[in-house]
Amino acid sequence: MSALLYRQGTSRWHRANPLTKLCFVVWCATAAFLLPWQVAILASLAIVAVGAASGVGKTLSRLWFVTIAPLAIALLVVQGFLLHPADISVWGRLRLSHLGLELAARTLGRLGFMLASSLLVLVTTHPSQILKSMDAAGLSPGLSYLFASPLLIADLFAEKARAIRDAQQARGLAIEGSAWAHLRTLPAILVPLAVLGLEDAHHRSSALTGRAFRALPRRTVLDPPPDSQRGQSLRWLLLIAAALQGGWALWR
Repeated sequence: MSALLYRQGTSRWHRANPLTKLCFVVWCATAAFLLPWQVAILASLAIVAVGAASGVGKTLSRLWFVTIAPLAIALLVVQGFLLHPADISVWGRLRLSHLGLELAARTLGRLGFMLASSLLVLVTTHPSQILKSMDAAGLSPGLSYLFASPLLIADLFAEKARAIRDAQQARGLAIEGSAWAHLRTLPAILVPLAVLGLEDAHHRSSALTGRAFRALPRRTVLDPPPDSQRGQSLRWLLLIAAALQGGWALWR
């Protein structure tokens, strides 16, 4: 059982119900708009520490850094140099905006906090478990599949992309080289991948229709993820807190 980002483990966070983890992400998304950017960055580091304690710290920190670093550079350039009057002399004639840097740090802190919480859920939860937990909770089969299917299909698309790349390389396509060479080879990989993706979507739709996927409002799960009354209460608390935080963020 594999997925694109999922890493197997036996930690407490791995064993937590997927719905509880998703409620945690919702709570983090609303809390990010209330916390000062310094606290948001510390909260992101705390989530990375939780991932390290759960045995996925290396994967989580690498994904978080690879995603947040380009955003940080883009925010620094746009907010620090372009959108606001420069009032800080950095080096020679290079000047930055104090207000722009503050806005960039605030945005980066919020994005980093939400990204860290989302990645923690993705690397410790298999998409199939998310689908099963939604079905066990009585949610609409179409809604649960719509939410979890992109995570399931992403792994398949990654494998197909690697297979297409290897096949094209075996036919003489120069995969290695400069960045411009990589850009020139993208159509030879993306076009077959798009065609295979459309065919796969058609096959999946036909299979689901043939099995009367949406004939009943609920699906019966034979092996649902473990859950408890305490976990259900925690989910309600997280959702209520998220609603209050979101309302407060919009009000102030």
